[in-house]
Amino acid sequence: MGIEIPKYVIQEKGTMQPRSNAPIILSALIALVVGFVFNELYSNRKLETLRVQNDVLEENNRVNLDKIAQLENKNSLLETELKIKQQAVNALQNDYKLRLDELNQSKKDIQFYERLLSPNIKNKGLRVFEAVITQKSATLKTLSIIFVNKIARANEVYGKYSIQIQGKKGNNQQSINVLDQETNKYRFRYFHKVSFDFSLPDGFKPEQLVVKLFPKIKKAKTIEYKAPWHSLIK
Repeated sequence: MGIEIPKYVIQEKGTMQPRSNAPIILSALIALVVGFVFNELYSNRKLETLRVQNDVLEENNRVNLDKIAQLENKNSLLETELKIKQQAVNALQNDYKLRLDELNQSKKDIQFYERLLSPNIKNKGLRVFEAVITQKSATLKTLSIIFVNKIARANEVYGKYSIQIQGKKGNNQQSINVLDQETNKYRFRYFHKVSFDFSLPDGFKPEQLVVKLFPKIKKAKTIEYKAPWHSLIK
């Protein structure tokens, strides 16, 4: 039977060398550098992308501003054109109204002369042809009177006239002289128009208008014209 000899390993006693960390630190530095480079490249690319997008937006904004300016200019031209057209329309309307007023006045003049020359009028001499009262304000009225003379072979007539308004104040009859006796003179050949404003006293109720003509001609008689008040209001 054999004898086993124990196996021993003899190690030389001495100091153990420490393990180096340089590779780890180097790897970390490389990783940091690589990360920094990649981050810088990414940031630069991102910045360039944003710059391009900003350039595109600025160009779009410039184009839009140009379009807005063009539209504003076009709108200004349209507003000016509309204003000019409106002024033209207003001018035409005013001209039409003026022509219509002239036409109506011409019709009134024709009617006036037709009535003036009508053969049915009995009195062909000096007379009051027409009297009209219009309301000018709450208290002020306007009285217009037309005196006419004999149209055929008319001679100049002159003299004075008086205007009275007869009515009541309370239960009493009253007459109001409308004009100053010193200023109510006339002198004409065919027809003459007088027009003036007046107001009535408080509480006075007019009933009729009385106009008298006092011609300064030999043997001429006083001419009297009477008209109910309500028939004069226009």
